[in-house]
This record gives sequence, C-alpha cells and structure tokens, in this order.
Amino acid sequence: MRNLNQKMWKELTNEEQQKLMSIANAIDGRTGNNVKKSGDCIVDFGETGYSVAGRVLVTEEENIIEIDSEAVIYSPSL
Repeated sequence: MRNLNQKMWKELTNEEQQKLMSIANAIDGRTGNNVKKSGDCIVDFGETGYSVAGRVLVTEEENIIEIDSEAVIYSPSL
C-alpha cells in the first residue's frame, strides 16, 4: 500500500477506500475502546497503522462508519 499519511480521504481511489473500510474499526477517542453509541469517533484501519476522524451510527444490526471527504488520514505512530 502506498503512503497515505496526510492524504485527504477524497484523494484515495475507490478501491483504496473500500479496502480500508473493510478493515475499519470505530474507536471512542476518549476511552480508546470500541464505540457503544452513535457520534464522532476515530476510525482505525488496523494493521495498516492509519487512522482518520469519522462518525459512527450504531444500530442493532451493525455500526455504520462515515468519513468526510476532507478528513485527513494520519499515522499515530509517526
């Protein structure tokens, strides 16, 4: 995967976005745990090392993650 650090979400190809969303996990920025209710969150892309700010809608069936096209991807380890 190419270096995505400091790229806007809209700069990624559809394929890159889909690949990242398939491994996305919504994290509560205050606790570092998985989200339990709808609202703002950190979207963590697992072993890629990348994260981005987003929103999550928690339903009984699933968590729906949304990322604004202007959101900037970052690597917390850099």
